[in-house]
Amino acid sequence: MSYKNLIFDLDGTLWDSRATIIKIWNQVLNKYQLIDKDLKPEDMDQYMGLLADTIIKAIVPGISNQQVHEVLSEIIQHENKILHLEGGILYTGVAEALKNLAKDHQLFIVSNCQDGYIEAFLEYYQFNDLFTDIESHGRTKKTEVREYSSDYGKKSFKH
Repeated sequence: MSYKNLIFDLDGTLWDSRATIIKIWNQVLNKYQLIDKDLKPEDMDQYMGLLADTIIKAIVPGISNQQVHEVLSEIIQHENKILHLEGGILYTGVAEALKNLAKDHQLFIVSNCQDGYIEAFLEYYQFNDLFTDIESHGRTKKTEVREYSSDYGKKSFKH
């Protein structure tokens, strides 16, 4: 069986942004005095695949929904800026694989990240031309890849 469309997740599949974003999380969480010691990149492993508000609530038990919103707004704003400048670590062989796959397939990225995160990845590595479309939880509030994949065929993800 041959596939025409390939859908990729981003974190843990194409790149590792933990070392870049952990600095931002520490800065913001310390500003609000929500942590006693700085988080390390590997501390985030247990939260991979979870939505950011769930991660904040796990790191800071008992935090109010209002404070989650405030903290996440600040984290997201800083993350999107810094990822455009510093990026993350692209896994070995990913660039070559994506370029080869894009010759015969339509490539998509679907992730439960904030709006602007996938765009930062694409711009940092200059992969915009390789992908047909992208979609994120931050833009649609959908939480399952199958929700997106069932949309494809009816229309493109782009709005």
